[in-house]
Amino acid sequence: MEPNEVLSKAADIIEGQGWTKGSYEVNGCYCAVGALYEAVGMGCSCDDEWNRWNDDDNNSVERASQVLADALKAKGRILEYTRNWSHHGIITGWNDNIATGPEEVINTLREVASK
Repeated sequence: MEPNEVLSKAADIIEGQGWTKGSYEVNGCYCAVGALYEAVGMGCSCDDEWNRWNDDDNNSVERASQVLADALKAKGRILEYTRNWSHHGIITGWNDNIATGPEEVINTLREVASK
């Protein structure tokens, strides 16, 4: 999947199933990073799911994560101490500490997907 497809689908997942922070997934609700993984069908269980993940799906998430992290940096919507972290760390910091709620996460995902 292309990054814009992953980002758009992640927005749909959060809009339809709910948003969370502090974990990739809680009771069917997803954070931004968790929704990216769910968007390509990888799920969020880091224990049982690793064996079924494939390189194409993982690469799709990595590319989409990089695009989103770059957009968050450009907008100044990151925790300064996460600036040099991995793109997942940057997104998690934003999702858990800066994003004001699900609307901001959904709108940001859609905005970045449209570019």
